[in-house]
Amino acid sequence: MPKKAFDIYNTLSVLYAGTFAFMAGLFSLILIEKGLDLPAIALYFAIYSFSVLVFEVPTGAFADVYGRKKAIVIGFMLQIVFLAGFVFLPGGFLFTGFAIIVALADSLMSGTAEAYAVDMLAERGKMDYTHKLLSTANTWKFTLFLAGSIIGGFVGSYSLIYAAALCIPFAVAGLLYSWFALQDDHGKRSLEASERTIMSKMARSFAESTKHPALGAIYALSVLMGFGSFGLFLYWPIVMQSLAGWDAAAVGIFFAIISLVVILGAKASAFFKPDWATVAFLMLGMAVTLALASWLALPIAIALMILLWEALLAVYQPIENAIVNHNTTSSIRATTISVKSLFFRMGCTVLGGIIAIFGLGDPRSLWTLGSAFLLLGAVLAAFAVMKKLPSATGISAK
Repeated sequence: MPKKAFDIYNTLSVLYAGTFAFMAGLFSLILIEKGLDLPAIALYFAIYSFSVLVFEVPTGAFADVYGRKKAIVIGFMLQIVFLAGFVFLPGGFLFTGFAIIVALADSLMSGTAEAYAVDMLAERGKMDYTHKLLSTANTWKFTLFLAGSIIGGFVGSYSLIYAAALCIPFAVAGLLYSWFALQDDHGKRSLEASERTIMSKMARSFAESTKHPALGAIYALSVLMGFGSFGLFLYWPIVMQSLAGWDAAAVGIFFAIISLVVILGAKASAFFKPDWATVAFLMLGMAVTLALASWLALPIAIALMILLWEALLAVYQPIENAIVNHNTTSSIRATTISVKSLFFRMGCTVLGGIIAIFGLGDPRSLWTLGSAFLLLGAVLAAFAVMKKLPSATGISAK
């Protein structure tokens, strides 16, 4: 096994996860404490998703052109700025501006660390380890989320802001690690003259989706996943607080349980074949569990459905990313991964904007709507199976 690639990607994943792990389950509650109501929270996440939508592909292209190390270092720098402002500045409606800062940081990190590590695999002829690399990193990342959510939940029962402050040391450590431990890969990939600008990288990544239908299918699924998951990601802590009276500690403990489920799901993902039949099965499972979570009345039953949904998502994500990596080349890998994330954020942005403009009714009604989009994704993946669409093209090591 190519140990160095695994070590680097696991470390970067854990350090960046630590910049959010202690407040992940509490984030919506922190925004309420900062003075935002439910439509304003939806607006915050819509601004965040739209900002990622705008930044995602240019930052991926930036990493491909100017070096993944530079993009990762800048990402950790911006995360420090975000956390400092989030912790120490007062709230209010203008607080949503911080969504833009963290969106830029997330966009720089999204796909860049993955591309850095996958390139190391490709250089050694070890692309078959891509799926294992991604699932292993998710295991480490959510192990930190498990511990961080418990600690953050109990700290948050005294002060939600203190839970957010626990994230700052990880951002600083991530900056130092990426600065000193990563090699400057600028110029490492041989670039054609027509591919030496950010715009050319973006244009080629979008063009690849027409040449390789697998990428186009994944992009379409990413939009549907954005529509389907937005309501659950955003509102489950608020739903459980209102239905079951959960405080910050209870939310933190439940998020720790979610993290454990995700760890098990990420490990289980390595045993699934990354093909369209698996994608269809997992999308269908997520549609059913999300629908049940929106219809059931007992809090314990709702919590169980949320856990099952998260487990299926944990199995799905490494498979989705493996298909993307097996259908792109090194010279545009970070850009292509960013394009996938862009389409996911497109779904989140549209739904979040609708909620903010028209106001929020019952959050669980959004879960019913989300399950319909996930069901449509399952149908799309099943269509890919019937059309015998390949999940790998053999170009990934080029």
